[in-house]
Amino acid sequence: MIPAPVPAPPKMRTMAGLIDGGIVLGYVVVLGMVIAIVFPMLTGPTPLWVGIMLAMLFIEVPVGVWWVRQESLTGTTIGKRFEGLRVVRMGTDEAASLPRCVVRVVTQILPWAIVHILILVASDPDYSDHWYWSVPLMTLVGAIGVISILIAYFRIDHRTGYDLIAGTQVVLA
Repeated sequence: MIPAPVPAPPKMRTMAGLIDGGIVLGYVVVLGMVIAIVFPMLTGPTPLWVGIMLAMLFIEVPVGVWWVRQESLTGTTIGKRFEGLRVVRMGTDEAASLPRCVVRVVTQILPWAIVHILILVASDPDYSDHWYWSVPLMTLVGAIGVISILIAYFRIDHRTGYDLIAGTQVVLA
């Protein structure tokens, strides 16, 4: 009989997330400079909404595809591999399927994409009269994303909100 997989401790998940986040941050800085400096040189002044939409298109979508590809093919991301972790289907030792990985990553990234759109609404002069609802909504959506992660610290199986939705679990490899 195969022993049940051991849930990854929150500290290890946090370190893996920081490693993956650092990689994404490096990508964001480089791409952000291109969007903020090179793009306006080619097209002229860029409205804020164009910059945010470009950032979503060239940051959140590629990062999401990259994470889905890594998790569905190898069960890990670079950070998880470094920490000796992998993503499995809940209750089994089987690798998470592509659809589960897609659901996991979309629910992981979605709050931050919504926050970016709400930043656009709150900061664009054309929408400045809508700040009174967009800022509280941005805070609420951001809090949902943070709570989804913090749930892992209080659950015995250390699953996040997006693991619960996708039916996955991060375990020791």
